Amino acid sequence: MKQYLFIQKGNSKTSLHLYFLFLLQIVVLFTIARFAFLFHSFPSLAEVAFFDVVKGFYIGWRFDVRIAALLSLPFALILLIPFTARRFTNLKKLFFVLYFAAFLVVWSAYAVDWFFYDYLGRRLDATLVTLLKDFWSSLLMVWQSYPVIYIVLSVLAATFLSACWCARLTKFTVRPRTTFVGKGVAFLLGFFLFAVSFWGQISKNWYPLRWSNACFSPNKVVMALGLNPIQNFCDSWFNRYPAYDRAMVEKYYPLISDFLGVENPDAKKLNFRRFSQPMWQKSNTPPNVVIFIMESIDWRKTSMAPGGNNLTPFMQKLSENSLYYPNFYGNARTTARAIYGIFTGIPDVNDKVTASRNPQVVDQFIIAPQLAQYDKLYLIGASATWANIRGVLAGNIPGVEILEESYWKSPNIDVWGVSDYNLFQEANQVFAARKKPFLAVIQTATYHSPYTIEPVDGFESKKLSATDKATYDFENEKEYNGLRLFDFALQQFFEAAKKEPYFDNTIFILFGDHGVNSHTKNTTKAYETADLGPWHIPLFIYAPSLIAPKTVQFPASQIDIFPTVASLVGQACENRTLGRDLLDPQFDENRAVMIAGEAFRPLRLVQDGYAYVDNRAGLEALYKLDDVNAENLATKEDKRFAKMKELAHGLFHTSRYLLYNNKKDVKK
Repeated sequence: MKQYLFIQKGNSKTSLHLYFLFLLQIVVLFTIARFAFLFHSFPSLAEVAFFDVVKGFYIGWRFDVRIAALLSLPFALILLIPFTARRFTNLKKLFFVLYFAAFLVVWSAYAVDWFFYDYLGRRLDATLVTLLKDFWSSLLMVWQSYPVIYIVLSVLAATFLSACWCARLTKFTVRPRTTFVGKGVAFLLGFFLFAVSFWGQISKNWYPLRWSNACFSPNKVVMALGLNPIQNFCDSWFNRYPAYDRAMVEKYYPLISDFLGVENPDAKKLNFRRFSQPMWQKSNTPPNVVIFIMESIDWRKTSMAPGGNNLTPFMQKLSENSLYYPNFYGNARTTARAIYGIFTGIPDVNDKVTASRNPQVVDQFIIAPQLAQYDKLYLIGASATWANIRGVLAGNIPGVEILEESYWKSPNIDVWGVSDYNLFQEANQVFAARKKPFLAVIQTATYHSPYTIEPVDGFESKKLSATDKATYDFENEKEYNGLRLFDFALQQFFEAAKKEPYFDNTIFILFGDHGVNSHTKNTTKAYETADLGPWHIPLFIYAPSLIAPKTVQFPASQIDIFPTVASLVGQACENRTLGRDLLDPQFDENRAVMIAGEAFRPLRLVQDGYAYVDNRAGLEALYKLDDVNAENLATKEDKRFAKMKELAHGLFHTSRYLLYNNKKDVKK
């Protein structure tokens, strides 16, 4: 076997050996640069745990290896082509010119990154393009602020030395392999080396290394240590321009600041800060909080909606024994947008990609860290790497424990990892073992395609009747039973939890991430015309020993969750985003929900049994949701229409602004 690896004689080496040495040389260069950044940042890391520094360095180094792998591709291509491989020793000048150009770009980016970081406190990203709009002023500022000539000379020197070092390998001849098997094995090993280097990690779920891996710590310096400037520039390219209109935010500021209850409004500074007092007194034994984010639980398909069939009997029982909000909505779809809005209190109206995938808007000042007495847990059956959710959580919630597929004893059953039934049963054991108060978020997945129906004791699949298919618009029998299985899994969780000591002092909050794109037959024409179903989800706040059952009819949404959690546990908090405490009566006369997404998506506002709709194509409407005829009331009720329109657009523009202007305070 060793004849296929790195064995060489004299001045000849195999292609695989040469490729390995070349890749190693580039990795060494990047490692030196990473150590330089570490030493430069060392004073800011004095109070950071040593493990976090090492982890940040290691994650950043893996990004370096990825860039090195990309730089190695021309070298690998030359070795793969027999014509150029035979003339390898004659290509020194070509290699020098090629890699002089490549390293000139690389080290120029590193130099810009060095001073970009000193100036703005973050690694190089694509907002550099916006800074260069006023090119001559920017150039003059740089000239007057930094030793530009020395920087340029240093970059040229580093480029020259790097190119020379890479070209030195041309002193060896390429020793060809003589057998087909030898060539095949060498190619596969080389490809594997490149693939692992480029992918960045080997994991159970096959996710590549992403910038969110560097967001494991809320400390900005540690996060910067875990990034590569070239990778970061590319990752941020599609979000290089902040997508908000400050003039529109200022226009609507008086309306929105009053809607939020801002204590000291300031239209120039656009201050949205307010301090919320809890509606419940703080207990000597703080209650635990468990939040279920229920995948695709569409209110229209539950037992609480009209239709006549008891599809979700346990949720029906929950609604009767909970603080139940039947008019609860997601602010944006899809799941990643929902998760972002839940934790940050800002509807995810980021364009092109979800906000969780935009490195510019991950850093946020949020409520969860203010619940300091609580252990924070995030439980998911699959991986938290999807949609870079890991970055949103770990980057904003110090000490959050992310329990994902590699943690669970149960096997994965499909792409979404561990089944909800097994996830819930193991989660109950996790909660029962906690000694401190805990705040846990469980993200579910059973009611999602491919709707894997695993064998579970006590659950039997049923045939989907023609009536139910027509009424609830189920895609197929698997979807129908997926909903039933999820409801059953919830029931089994609560039956197990009631046997544990933690249950009586725990508040359970359950709601959907979003609805589904279905055309059910159990709602009014106005409701369907406004197209609210894909965002309409139930909310239950269940704590039989702590909270009396009640149905609350006013509209509410996901961004209200964490202000309400703080209120439920008796914690005063600072709020800078758009969520409001559902228990605070000062807002009850002006409850409303904005539903949106990217700028081209329809904009909706639900309030007082009405829906305002702007389809972003010139059509606006106002519907009364119980209207079976879906009459457009924009003219007949023009005052209500104008009021709801103002609030909808005000909340939308404010959301876009806050995505970029709600960063955590920098500790001085």
